[in-house]
This record gives sequence, C-alpha cells and structure tokens, in this order.
Amino acid sequence: MHERFCLNAATIKTTPLDLQIDLARESSFRRIGLCLRDVEAALAQGRSLGEIKAKLDSSGLRVAEFCFLGNWQDADEAKLKEVLHQTHRICDGFAGTGL
Repeated sequence: MHERFCLNAATIKTTPLDLQIDLARESSFRRIGLCLRDVEAALAQGRSLGEIKAKLDSSGLRVAEFCFLGNWQDADEAKLKEVLHQTHRICDGFAGTGL
C-alpha cells in the first residue's frame, strides 16, 4: 500500500469519479485527491455525497486533498472576496460528509 502518497485525480481528470476511486484502490493507494468538478458531475448524475463517501470507505480510501479553486493566485481584491465566498460555500456544503 502507498501509505505516504495520494492519487491526485487531476492526473486522470477525464475519468469518471467512480473509476477514479476504483483505480486508486486497485493501485494500492490509501488516499485520493478529488476535484470539485468530478464530485459535482457525480452529483448531477444522481449520486449523493453519502454514496460517494460509502464508495470511498468500501475502497479503503481517505480524501487527502480536494481541488476546487482556480485563478486565486492572481486575484485582485474583488476577485479574492468572490473566491473566499466560494470556498466557504463549498466547505459548508461538504461539512459533516466525511469527504
């Protein structure tokens, strides 16, 4: 098992979330990095956060990172406020899910 590393799903970003999880498990990873767009795509297809969490749990995976922000490094003050608002919205939405 890869104890110190996580599979960053951005490296397989054209792959559906369920397959990302399967590939991480089959490659003996213990941790995975998820991208917001992939989680949102799974939700749009009718999956729930609970179902995603259950799949991660049954695969023996923990979420080590969650990529969801872009273009924040160069943001001016107004854009940075928007980015921070989005960050709080996302964190609040996922709070308590275990993701």
